Amino acid sequence: MATGRNQRALAVIRALRRRQRRQNQQIEILCKDMVGAHGQFAQKLSRLTFVAGFYETMLGCGSLETLLDKAALTIQSRISGARVAIFLLEKHGFDIHIAPSPENVLPINREDFQRWFTTQTVGNIASAGQVCTKQHLLTLGMQAPPALLKQVSMMALPLGVLGCAVGFVLVWRSAQEPIQGEQMDSLSAAAAGLRAAILAHRDPAELKPNCMNC
Repeated sequence: MATGRNQRALAVIRALRRRQRRQNQQIEILCKDMVGAHGQFAQKLSRLTFVAGFYETMLGCGSLETLLDKAALTIQSRISGARVAIFLLEKHGFDIHIAPSPENVLPINREDFQRWFTTQTVGNIASAGQVCTKQHLLTLGMQAPPALLKQVSMMALPLGVLGCAVGFVLVWRSAQEPIQGEQMDSLSAAAAGLRAAILAHRDPAELKPNCMNC
């Protein structure tokens, strides 16, 4: 009888241990889910905060030049060590606004961009409908030296919608510190406001046809 009681006791102990292991696994899964949800919430909150601050920065800009400067500097504050160029399509070509350069960032100037991009290429990128990686920019027509491209991480944010090609924002920094997709996601969330602000500061006579309706 003592042997039987011992066996029953062992069986109960084993069952309790299995139950404890299952509970521990469930708690671990729950903790991971909570951490993941907290991370997603923090990321969304950070994005919302950036967009709100970005829009606030654009308020009260008295000129297109001031608007582009403030927009570019805000983007540079979001993506540390990056440089920013804003391409704007015009009725007979395109213009480029390059923000002041942070230190230790590979310099690319207006003349370089004018060799790399045609009006058609700028239009293609502006109408791409999604953030463009460096490889995507090449498929859309960018003609940059391969040796230089190896040294930079580069992405572009289109500012076109519904067939209206306004332009795009080009962001680049050292290839040793690649630009992350989530950093560009924040810019994407602010794209509509930046596009509208640019159009509000432009003379319709300077724009390509149909661009005032986007």
